[in-house]
Amino acid sequence: MIMDQFKSVYTLNKDASGHVRIWNLNSKELLLNQANIITYQGASIAAKALSGLPNTSISHIYVGYNTTGTVPTVSVGDTVSTITGLNSYARIPLSFTPSFANETNYSSNLVYFTVYITGSTPITDGKKIVELGLVSAQDGNPSDDLLFSHISFSPIIYQAAYGLAVTWGLTFRSA
Repeated sequence: MIMDQFKSVYTLNKDASGHVRIWNLNSKELLLNQANIITYQGASIAAKALSGLPNTSISHIYVGYNTTGTVPTVSVGDTVSTITGLNSYARIPLSFTPSFANETNYSSNLVYFTVYITGSTPITDGKKIVELGLVSAQDGNPSDDLLFSHISFSPIIYQAAYGLAVTWGLTFRSA
């Protein structure tokens, strides 16, 4: 078939990957350093971004939390409703414009997205943070947001007096 020539050996979650780090803002202690998965919606966002279509930029990080510490299962088929349907969540805009770095033979193949969570808004003291989502907001309605990437992890108890910094790095490499 003629379309077979357009199939690629490029594999998301192998050649494009993400890594999340969470720090305690007070002590600068690293609380989490873990890889994530890129969702089906994330692959679509990346393809549309390459074509220059609007509403493809990453703009928010969703923070899923609960009181029980129950950790959700993450899969490539997840959407924003996966996060909003199971736990309480905060939809936090990026704290500043994404930054870039590079590896040998690349120029700006690493992109970093960061949010700061401080005080008792939007997350109250003592809540157990169990998941994060890297999101492309489509408009003002969170139900229209697209989930680029998703991660779950053992609970991190939020302490409003200290705050958190979340940095989500994505790496793109050729195969």
